[in-house]
Amino acid sequence: MLDSVMEGEALGHTYKWITNDRRVPIDAFNDFARSERFRAPEVFKTQFEASITAQKNGHHGMVKHLISQLSLADRENFEFGEIECSYEKHYKEAAGNALVTVGREHTMFVKTTYNGERNLYEIDTTKGTIDKQNERMTGNLKQVIKIDGSYQP
Repeated sequence: MLDSVMEGEALGHTYKWITNDRRVPIDAFNDFARSERFRAPEVFKTQFEASITAQKNGHHGMVKHLISQLSLADRENFEFGEIECSYEKHYKEAAGNALVTVGREHTMFVKTTYNGERNLYEIDTTKGTIDKQNERMTGNLKQVIKIDGSYQP
């Protein structure tokens, strides 16, 4: 029944759902599924989009707050520097030397370049932290995958 409701397909007048479970108000459901009030997909989509927008706004606000808590020099790196964003993906090898994505970390790396100085910051919105990770700009940064999907060997 849930699948039918989420599909948004109104129940035809010659069809009806049946059940032997007396706890389910099946006649009321059938009437509803044939009515003009049957618009669950529209309502879901509207509320889902609002939830995603709120989540994005929340992350945006959190990142702005985290940056505001950094030292003046670090804030200037974000404000005036060139910024590159990336995140880590985990791969496994597949047939033909192809790589298949098996996971992605929930942190974002931001590399800033300002006045010739490069810095790397790790932003973790799950933990609500931003940490300087300059030691990762060697070796480990080779595992970082750009947001556009291109691999940095």
